[in-house]
Amino acid sequence: MKFYELVEEYEFVIPNYQRAYSWTEKEIELFIADIAEHTDMAEQAGNADKKPQYYLGHYILEEDENGHFSIVDGQQRLTTVKIFLAVCQSLKKSSTPPLSLSLDVVAYDNARFKELLSRSSLDAFLLNQEQRLPESTASLRRVVSAIQTLLESFLPDKKQHQQGLLSKSKIDAYIDVIREAAVSVGIYKNKAVAAQIFELHNTRGVLLTETEKVKALLMKYVYLNSTEGDRDVNEIQNAFAKAFELEERAADASFRGEMSLDDILAHHLRAIDDGKDKASFTRPQSVEGENGCLSYVRTKLKEFDNRESRIQYAKALASEFATSMELVSKKFVNQDKNEPLIGDVILLDQRRSMIFLLRYFRAMPNDEIADHLLLKRWESFLFLWDFHDIFYNMKHQRKESFEEIFKNLIPKECGQVAGLLGKYYSGETNFAHWPYKLRKRDDKGVDVEIAGLGEIFPAFITRLNIAESLLHRAYIWGHWHARYKYWLYKYEIDKASSDQANQVRTSLRKLFKDNEVTLDHIVPRELEWKELSRKAEADKPDNIIDGWEDTEDKMQAKEEWEHILKTIDGIGNLVLLSRSHNASLQNIAPYKRAADYRRLKLASVSYREVAEWKARKSWSDDNDPWHVRIESRGKRLIGWMVEYFTDKSTWTTK
Repeated sequence: MKFYELVEEYEFVIPNYQRAYSWTEKEIELFIADIAEHTDMAEQAGNADKKPQYYLGHYILEEDENGHFSIVDGQQRLTTVKIFLAVCQSLKKSSTPPLSLSLDVVAYDNARFKELLSRSSLDAFLLNQEQRLPESTASLRRVVSAIQTLLESFLPDKKQHQQGLLSKSKIDAYIDVIREAAVSVGIYKNKAVAAQIFELHNTRGVLLTETEKVKALLMKYVYLNSTEGDRDVNEIQNAFAKAFELEERAADASFRGEMSLDDILAHHLRAIDDGKDKASFTRPQSVEGENGCLSYVRTKLKEFDNRESRIQYAKALASEFATSMELVSKKFVNQDKNEPLIGDVILLDQRRSMIFLLRYFRAMPNDEIADHLLLKRWESFLFLWDFHDIFYNMKHQRKESFEEIFKNLIPKECGQVAGLLGKYYSGETNFAHWPYKLRKRDDKGVDVEIAGLGEIFPAFITRLNIAESLLHRAYIWGHWHARYKYWLYKYEIDKASSDQANQVRTSLRKLFKDNEVTLDHIVPRELEWKELSRKAEADKPDNIIDGWEDTEDKMQAKEEWEHILKTIDGIGNLVLLSRSHNASLQNIAPYKRAADYRRLKLASVSYREVAEWKARKSWSDDNDPWHVRIESRGKRLIGWMVEYFTDKSTWTTK
């Protein structure tokens, strides 16, 4: 059925139990873009038989005993069309409605709605809109906003010196697009059936993913623009079918974390798009929403001024995305078995590493193995580049040049990226728009200026106040928690025996993949007082220290707790654990936690270390107090971190 056949046959009423008008400027702008786009395509088609038909939605109507038709579903689109037709009539200065459409909105808005759409109101609308009194309901205020947005779409954009999205000279063409638009209609006399159908349409099933929405958009554009629509649409369908199949096969890859198919699409669009060279790697900024994948692809399609370009872009995007899925689900997985840095860097920084790897693996010959040195430099650089305070209070300046790295990940050039990272690391080339610089005191007590991450990071970490903060207050610095998790993850793997390293990596990656990894306090912040008693008080079931009979024991317990409090949030008191185990362990002492740690089947260094933290009654020397253990482990972790991420063999090997 065509739209004009629908609206000329029925008189519509929006019942009061339905939602009042709710479209915002965002939805109105999409409506405007659709009308403008289909009008342009109709003009390009020339021949009436080849004009693409606009689809204006599905409508569920309920017919009562008097022959009136209530709108169960579709009222938002129908109300918007009614407003648009009234605006067009006003702009044409016509006394005849461009298309007959009888619509009563919800009763509490209806009289004012009709008044707002009257010729006199619309004719004066732009003249006095600044002085308009606020409407009585939020839905009427949205009607006013829709009128303003539609009227302004016909006006030139003075700020950008561009013509409006719509043109008054094309109003008849816009009306024709709406008149001839395809609609689907379901009419039911049984109120219960109509309500069930509405509920089924709007609440059941799984909502479309962003990937499915992009697929549908590309298919629509190809179908509307192509002279061989079926063949071209099949190409896009087949490419996405391949992507969906690969997603199912690789969903359990250990490095995937929470990375969904939609996430991979967003990374692909940032890194590759349709296969052409990219100048920017920041868009889309998010997976969904106004700056998400669908919005990005829709905007890209509008940039092309001819149908053939749109078709080629749509097909190339679909094909390249399937290629990216092939890399992620097969090549990444296969090579990660022998070069686990591939999965590790994704855990470290998913967004940047996916851009890096998608471009790098495309630039490699099919049978080539990923370069270990390049990946090791990438890992170290990602971890270090902002693990300092050089950027503190710096605003409105670019703090990094990751785009330069990505731009060089192309065939015949990507071998140079390891050298580029080396230059950034040494300070030979600025990574930001200014040199990384830090002042430190040399062996003779003279202040000197140093540059490059190779010198800045160790100097920063070994500063007295920074080292002290990591040893005593690391957990409080929440913005570095992701770094701590990765740091501990790599420490466990690096310090494990050669025959256990893979087991540790697999177990810890599973925590990351399931979004279960968390930082656990070895000595809990709500430790029971009895755990600090050296005597019989430890056997008391309660946690009230004031009732202890031994005054000396009580005093020493309080002193020990004061020492622990200074280190309890230090890096040495943190260990990787799953959220569920973290919650179940609650406030038990370290020597009791070790057994639970072992149940995770993690043959980890940290968990073996914790097994040596004795109960208070068993302390025999100065190394046994828990605050000493925390500080000692913290220094060991900091020393390992500096050594691992600034390893000379990583940065001096050619």
